[in-house]
Amino acid sequence: MQHDILEFLTASYTPYHAVGNLAMQLQEAGFRHLEESAHWELQPGDCGFVVRGGALIAFRLSGARQPESHGFRIALAHTDSPSLKLKLADAKGGKDGEPLRIPVEVYGGPILSTWLDRPLGLAGRIAVMTDDGPVAQLIASEGPLAVIPNPPPHFANTNSGHFSYNAQENLAALFDAPDLASLYELILSGMPLQPSKTLPAAELHLYSTMPAQLIGLSSTPYIQGAHIDDLSSCHSIIEALLASPVSAETQVAALFNLEEVGQSFDSAGSNFLPRVLSRIAHSFSAEPDATTRMLANSQPMLSIDVAHAFNPNFASFYDPGYAPKVGGGPALKLNAQLRYATTVLGEAFFQQIAEKANVPTQVFEARSDMPCGGTIGPITAASLGIPAIDMGIPIWAMHSLRETASIADVAYLTRFVQAYWEL
Repeated sequence: MQHDILEFLTASYTPYHAVGNLAMQLQEAGFRHLEESAHWELQPGDCGFVVRGGALIAFRLSGARQPESHGFRIALAHTDSPSLKLKLADAKGGKDGEPLRIPVEVYGGPILSTWLDRPLGLAGRIAVMTDDGPVAQLIASEGPLAVIPNPPPHFANTNSGHFSYNAQENLAALFDAPDLASLYELILSGMPLQPSKTLPAAELHLYSTMPAQLIGLSSTPYIQGAHIDDLSSCHSIIEALLASPVSAETQVAALFNLEEVGQSFDSAGSNFLPRVLSRIAHSFSAEPDATTRMLANSQPMLSIDVAHAFNPNFASFYDPGYAPKVGGGPALKLNAQLRYATTVLGEAFFQQIAEKANVPTQVFEARSDMPCGGTIGPITAASLGIPAIDMGIPIWAMHSLRETASIADVAYLTRFVQAYWEL
């Protein structure tokens, strides 16, 4: 478990790499890769998965005699994380000893200071035109290529606590490269399909080349690394799905892109999940109301996204009664404004699952005078008409380039999701 999660976090540079890694894991376990554009022949007990952009939906079908009379059990998470995207058309320099300077666009809400003075690599997608249309190929540099250097405190008073970084002026990545074409030549060298243009269509993000690591002396140390929000949830959901037996309900893992920024064709608000659930329902029954009946028979969904762990260095940020601790088990997430989807009925179901899984649990609710984050739980609950329970493992420094969690909480979460599918 420890090394699996570390390897997954380290190798999942972007949502598309994460989905590729999970797809490989599912295929190795016997899950069938289905294309949305193809006809599906499904039988009770079948296992499969579908990929759309940076999203993935995996499922194990009901093994019941009349599967259409049973519902879905759905676990949700997201594949994207805050990052810095290169603005390639603004690349300048690289000659006469100057670094190649490429400005960035901020994706989501990263803690900007954590990206400075780090070894940064490049990862993303390059589009190549073929006879069948454009094809996106994943790329990732093998090592660090760039740095975003801090100014010294003598100039900018960075130690005062009042300095703020201007994304347009201060956060450009600096490369030791003569020009953008040379940089492309390096990263395109291993691509099976080569673009016809020297500077092809590209979507490139910076990523930390520092691997995810274990920190501590105990048998359940901390994990520190990038993308713990929310790839740790994706990891636990897929691990639990692979470990679960066939049941009367259809088990579904739905991992969406773009939670950090908005909605598009591969996000939680898209038609991806409703269409997949409809195709599953109609593989069991030709009745026009098959999908509606299965949705109505479904238990609450698990919307799994990391929670804010109590940080003793900033104790005043937390409500003492709702401050989960790293290593204390998954946290139920509550919010009166329904930024989180949990209801009182969901809270009772959450506790029932935890008792079956023998997993400790905690509760997070933001201070009454402070905002909290949002999740895909309310969006998906509204779309499908199924209640959702918002929950997740507590972590420190959410949205930092180096987040921190507990390996124990990752194991607890995996057991919890497996118990949900087996309850």
